[in-house]
Amino acid sequence: MKSLPKKTVGAWLVHHSSKLQQISNVTSFDSIALAGKAGLLLSTLCESESQSTLSKEKVDTLARSAGISAVLELPTLLNKLESQRLISISNTGDIETLGLTTSAVLQHTHDIFISSNPQKEEFIAIDIAERTSQYPYQGNLLKEYISDTYQTTNLITDEIFSQSEEIGFIDHEDFENQKIYFNGNLFRTNDPKKMLSIRLM
Repeated sequence: MKSLPKKTVGAWLVHHSSKLQQISNVTSFDSIALAGKAGLLLSTLCESESQSTLSKEKVDTLARSAGISAVLELPTLLNKLESQRLISISNTGDIETLGLTTSAVLQHTHDIFISSNPQKEEFIAIDIAERTSQYPYQGNLLKEYISDTYQTTNLITDEIFSQSEEIGFIDHEDFENQKIYFNGNLFRTNDPKKMLSIRLM
């Protein structure tokens, strides 16, 4: 994952945090959830209007529209963005934002992730999502790559893949008595098997 551009990682963080929001009782990917939501909030604040200063009421409204709880999540996310010097919070709660492009927001999302001391499992979740977005992967080969690269046991690797499947970080289908992993947004239902067949020829 170290070789991936920051904006690519940032995009996966936003994607993964959205998937996590739909699943309850998952605690293994806290840094992904934090960074992804912080990136989403930053993007919402920067794109909301041409003004550089937003009232607390406006920020609360924008947060709710982005699926962020104004009570439970917003204060933590705002503090994180301020600690990264991406926003400034006044004594009255008004927010001063920077004019950032989408690419810049994604790069900052990556930086927030790194600053949150992510676990090895979180780096793996991003890595396998990126790899399977390029083309379908045989399950045994992808797991072997992960185990070798991240020095994980087979048991831990299997658990990470199981969680990634359940949450929806990656998609899978059975093919010739094994799983193949792919990105369902990029490959139609019948395409993964066809694509994998071509690669094996």
